Amino acid sequence: MQARTPINVFALAMMACAAILGASATQVTGCDARTAFTYTIHAFLAVTVMFFVTLLFYRKGIYHPLDLVNVKDGVVKDVGKDRPEVAAVIICLMLVGYAAYQFNRPDPCPSPTQTNTTWTPADAERQSEEN
Repeated sequence: MQARTPINVFALAMMACAAILGASATQVTGCDARTAFTYTIHAFLAVTVMFFVTLLFYRKGIYHPLDLVNVKDGVVKDVGKDRPEVAAVIICLMLVGYAAYQFNRPDPCPSPTQTNTTWTPADAERQSEEN
């Protein structure tokens, strides 16, 4: 496949993301299945938001460069001023925000060695009643 316009690269990325991650999520079982499904949705939403942020701030990215050469200058100016820096900053903020979210969230599938071993007085009473 070949992208006719720069923005089509995002469309191809959205399709590839949905296909590859969706197929791989079906192969995961157990507690990790929910995590794989969640990451599939997160990746798809991230690419989708990047697509729309790019469309919002880089309108000329919708068109192929050869199409823009053949258009009169007045029409290109009507498209509006492009601000790809704003799109890049928003995308970077999204990535930093998602990294902070991942860093602060608990492990959805803790191993037995990671379980909480803190005993409360009620646990000690229960233990003594069982013995």
